[in-house]
Amino acid sequence: MFKTEKLYNDIHLVKITIACIVGILIAIYFQSFYLSIFLLFPPFILVILFMLKMISTKLKYIYLLKKILFYLVPLAFICLGYFLSICHTDISNTKFYGNYLSRSENYIEAKIKVAAQEKTNSYKVIVEVEKVKNNDTFINTSGKLLLYFQKDSLVKELKPNDKIFIKSKINSLEKPKNPNEFDFKNYLQFQNIYYQTYLKSENWSKSYSSKNKITNTLFIVKQYLQKIINENIFDQNERAVASALLLGNRTYLTEDILRAFSSSGATHILAVSGLHVGLFYGIISFLFSFLKKTRRFKFLHPVIIILFIWFYVILTGGSASVVRAATMFSFVAIGLSLSRYINIYNIIALSALLIIVFNPFIITEVGFQLSYFAVIGIIYLQQKIYRLLYIKNYLGDKIWAITSVSLAAQISTFPLIVLYFHQFPNFFWLSNIIVIPAASIILYSGILMFIFSWNETILSFIGNILSYIIKALNFSLNWLEKIPNAVWDKLYISYFQAVCLYIAIILFVICIEKRSKNFAFAFTIMLGVIIISFNIKTNTILNQNKLSVYHVPGHSAIEIIDGSKAYHKIDSSLLKNENLLNFRIKHNWWEKQLVQQNFSFNELNTITRKGIELLYYKDKKIAIIDDKYKSSNLNLDLDFLIISNTPNMKFKALSTKVKAKTYIFDTSNNKYKEKYWKQDCKELKLNCYFVSDTIAFEIDL
Repeated sequence: MFKTEKLYNDIHLVKITIACIVGILIAIYFQSFYLSIFLLFPPFILVILFMLKMISTKLKYIYLLKKILFYLVPLAFICLGYFLSICHTDISNTKFYGNYLSRSENYIEAKIKVAAQEKTNSYKVIVEVEKVKNNDTFINTSGKLLLYFQKDSLVKELKPNDKIFIKSKINSLEKPKNPNEFDFKNYLQFQNIYYQTYLKSENWSKSYSSKNKITNTLFIVKQYLQKIINENIFDQNERAVASALLLGNRTYLTEDILRAFSSSGATHILAVSGLHVGLFYGIISFLFSFLKKTRRFKFLHPVIIILFIWFYVILTGGSASVVRAATMFSFVAIGLSLSRYINIYNIIALSALLIIVFNPFIITEVGFQLSYFAVIGIIYLQQKIYRLLYIKNYLGDKIWAITSVSLAAQISTFPLIVLYFHQFPNFFWLSNIIVIPAASIILYSGILMFIFSWNETILSFIGNILSYIIKALNFSLNWLEKIPNAVWDKLYISYFQAVCLYIAIILFVICIEKRSKNFAFAFTIMLGVIIISFNIKTNTILNQNKLSVYHVPGHSAIEIIDGSKAYHKIDSSLLKNENLLNFRIKHNWWEKQLVQQNFSFNELNTITRKGIELLYYKDKKIAIIDDKYKSSNLNLDLDFLIISNTPNMKFKALSTKVKAKTYIFDTSNNKYKEKYWKQDCKELKLNCYFVSDTIAFEIDL
């Protein structure tokens, strides 16, 4: 294991890659014309200095020149990252299809980029827009479009490079409608997707079948392998896990399976990643190891490994984690074949740099971040943790080795897991003792099942073994999920706190390794910063008092936040829809760190009079009327009146009796009725807020 100083001096590619990432982040958050002009100078100066150095090494100030180059090279890569990001942004391209769209129906020819992904009520497909009809002329264009197809058997047959003709209105992506809601628009824009639409069966047709033999063959092979799984693994849950683990097909995964794997800290095996590529690399390297013994064909060993690895990448969908792992293992294979020393950190950095060059915005993807932090953590920390405990027993030693890998990965990804998923699996160390050996057996058994697919007897035998292994795996993880306190949930940290946690982890590790008082002091300071930031956040939480009327189309969701508690009136159909609740509302609960989220309005100071629910909170008077409301002669002066579920009323008559400073109409109301209520509000010059037209209503009380 390297000394810290020597390690720092050896990782030149790491420094360059970090500089490139800094440039991408600058482009994301601070992009401007003047900054672009300013950042053109460092690369230009760098070229001149390199030329001067090449012309003469006897310059009087050669030492100063080297010093300048030392600082200028990272700056040049910051500029590279910046300009890569700008060049990768499709919307700045004059040929971008968005420049030619009309507000009504559009006629578009597009090419399938990614095969259809089945959703609950539709099929999701990403296409490249090649032509748009504008003023009776088809214009050649570029740019990606997100399509949701009505459920149709024809959609499943669409292959990459097939072309379709679309007749539909194209919608721009919407910003989040609720406080702290997941920013789906921002997420898609980092993938260069700015528009989406829903297509009924009659609004599209296939115009061209791909004749690309490579993509067609891969599509057919993947369908064939999926058919083998379907015909030999009969249980739906077992088939879902096998499809995800072997082919990267997550279509069949249910909410129960995902929750069990997530709660036990085993979700990583459901996404084809470094673990799978590593296992695949191991078996291919072993099968073709005989080539290394012959001088004539020795060069074929890394070539075959790389070809098989990248075939596996394409077959499984090419996610960020599997591309990263494949790139890294490809360089490892080349390095080993050349019998040269490989600095693994530089290999990882080079794999990241190559991926970033092709797609700079991939750094924003959670999977990309988690995979790199996990690998770096395993490489740097695993041996340090493993050496803390010596076990003589062979089995015990192997269990401890797996546990040390899990600990290293979880330490290095802990801040990211809490930041993005707001929970942490407490029994990850136990689940990985089960999952890693099981994943190895499943992957190797799956490969054997595909190889012997021609023999029904062997195929059936392997299929049964695979089913039993996956059944045992699912049972184990379901059991772990049910253990009390299996998941530490309702966690929320800011980006600032996540960065502070990483700095604290790094300082602590270096402090232990170097036994340095300076690093111990720095770690203590950083720990103090983290504690202070959490105390400030806690104080803010305890003093928060808000009224929220959420934007959830077709539903009513009204809430009062009192410190760390939430009192709400949410319709039963929304409460049962866990996905919608998570997407629209729960992110706000997590951000505001609400300990209690399920109190009813009835637990506040509420009374119901003649169909009007009255609520007195602090010094505010709030009333809610819904479909239970019947006309009454009750006179009220309110701060807020919330109208929900289309009550049978005449708004003009109501407003003369029930007077409010603000009238709020939530998203459960009938749009036809809202049209007339808007006119009434305008005529009466009342302060009215229609949530369906804007974003959620939120105000401090």
